[in-house]
Amino acid sequence: MAEKVIVVTNVWSGPGLAAAILLSRRGFKVFGAVAEYVSTTEELPFTQIQLKRGDTEAVRDSIATLLSVAGCVDVLVNISETYTIGALEELSEEQTNRHFADSFFDVLRLTYAVIPFMRARGMGRVVNIVSPFGTSPAPFMGMYAASHAALESWSQSLNTELEGTGVQVTAVMRGLIRRVDNEIRLPERPLRRYDQGTAKTLAALASDSDRWIGDEMLAEHIERAITDRKPRTIYRTGFELRMFSTALRLAPRLLQFLFKQRT
Repeated sequence: MAEKVIVVTNVWSGPGLAAAILLSRRGFKVFGAVAEYVSTTEELPFTQIQLKRGDTEAVRDSIATLLSVAGCVDVLVNISETYTIGALEELSEEQTNRHFADSFFDVLRLTYAVIPFMRARGMGRVVNIVSPFGTSPAPFMGMYAASHAALESWSQSLNTELEGTGVQVTAVMRGLIRRVDNEIRLPERPLRRYDQGTAKTLAALASDSDRWIGDEMLAEHIERAITDRKPRTIYRTGFELRMFSTALRLAPRLLQFLFKQRT
């Protein structure tokens, strides 16, 4: 596995950067996908590759360029870090479309560009990072939850459809609560009746909870999804997800209850 070529998206957020660094240090050849090249004085262990978002032809051209340099793509790691916080009633159709374009359709677009090359070689893996909120949504995170529910279901369906091709699709579910370091999108048409709920949600996400799942732990699970001989359909990170995975399936309100306890 040490010579495998891995593409990691969103490498300038916590999870993407942690994954790119860890995989590089473990001996993989890692390309970090960025919308625009970022100048840095720090020596990075991975190589940046420019990937225009929201443009199918541009994505295909970027993959073709990468293939001409690297020769192949063995693993694609999709990390979506788009957060839209607020009551669903407050979100416009335009804002909803923008959220899904960034957090769901960009993943599809890149995956569909890579899969034909993997299938032709008879091998390859796609790893998608999903959230437990996709299974058990919390209030004021409904749009975030909806996009991750779609991503998890799509990942499982695609994996089944690709059986026998040598291409495997798996999901890594992050822990219950994690710090949000990048920009959060708030409703463009806020309603005062939801101010308190949105404020509590933002406070919970910004708090210094010791129960966060660290980016390094998530990166370790990503590596497992890549290196396991028989990868699982879904990996769950953190004590709570492992302990309550069955309960999460049987009692959809459990995660919502845990979230409310922290707010």
